[in-house]
Amino acid sequence: MSQEKYKVTKKIEFDYGHRVPFHQSKCFNTHGHRGVVEVTLEGKLVDIHGDNDFGMVMDFSRIKEAMLICIHDVYDHKFLLWKDDPLFEKYKDLPGVVVIDFVPTAENLARKCFWSLRMHLKKLKFEATVTSVRFYETPSSFSEYSMEQ
Repeated sequence: MSQEKYKVTKKIEFDYGHRVPFHQSKCFNTHGHRGVVEVTLEGKLVDIHGDNDFGMVMDFSRIKEAMLICIHDVYDHKFLLWKDDPLFEKYKDLPGVVVIDFVPTAENLARKCFWSLRMHLKKLKFEATVTSVRFYETPSSFSEYSMEQ
């Protein structure tokens, strides 16, 4: 007998700056983006009468709150600086710089958002599981990160 699973997706937007060291085009320079992140959670419907999430996988407002904590509040209006960037010493102490341990590409940011959210929701003991994150660097370009179930 198969068990029902539902998927829900929430989207947030934020502005950030970065550069991609060693890139062979204009992305080598400091520049900014309007990032969009779509997070998909999977689970069964909450069936506890009186629970805030009754009849849902997880209330969209709770998903948004988690996304604000784990993504928006961390990266919005920040410059993402890789700790091994050749310009690290020059930029590291500027206001709004967030030092990260990976090259700030859409692929790496999708992975970071995925794991940050997944761990946050696990700590809060939510039943729903983050199954994928889409990180849009531009309106027509995104990276998607997921784990095999």
